[in-house]
Amino acid sequence: MQKVIVHYSEIGLKGKNKPYFEKKLRNNIRENSKKYNLEINLLKMEGSRITIDFNSDDREKISFVLKHTFGIKYFAFTTEIKKDFNSILEIVKVKLEKLKQEKKETVAFEIRRNDKNFPKNSIELKADFGEVAKELAIKVDYKNSPNVINLIITMKSAFVFDENIEGYAGLAVGSSGRVLV
Repeated sequence: MQKVIVHYSEIGLKGKNKPYFEKKLRNNIRENSKKYNLEINLLKMEGSRITIDFNSDDREKISFVLKHTFGIKYFAFTTEIKKDFNSILEIVKVKLEKLKQEKKETVAFEIRRNDKNFPKNSIELKADFGEVAKELAIKVDYKNSPNVINLIITMKSAFVFDENIEGYAGLAVGSSGRVLV
């Protein structure tokens, strides 16, 4: 089973009809998944992102389907954890130890905190993660590091992932009107 977090771009610019575009994108993800025999256990909105629980471990097939769904700016295979600092720190430690084993020398942290009531802000979280990296002799480099650990804190939970996979972006297919040329 794979958990994926999806981020859209242009749909976020829509005003009062934004829910229509989000629903169209979710429907297109469901339809494309069915077309390629991917079963979705759960597909829901998490703030301005979509989380999907696929009933498959085939990352290549999931990537193919999501890459070819218009409206998705990027997506990532993620780990969903409790919105608790200690839980988040443990997962980040595991990811940093994996980087150390792979002999990676640098790391950067990208943090998006939708829940402004979370006890630590992004700068404090980056400092805490940087301390762990320093203990493991991994240099924190925000300008040139190809290794990025991402953290998104939503109102309900937290998501940690390594890699953003680019999609085609734009608007969801079928969400715009007809044009006469």
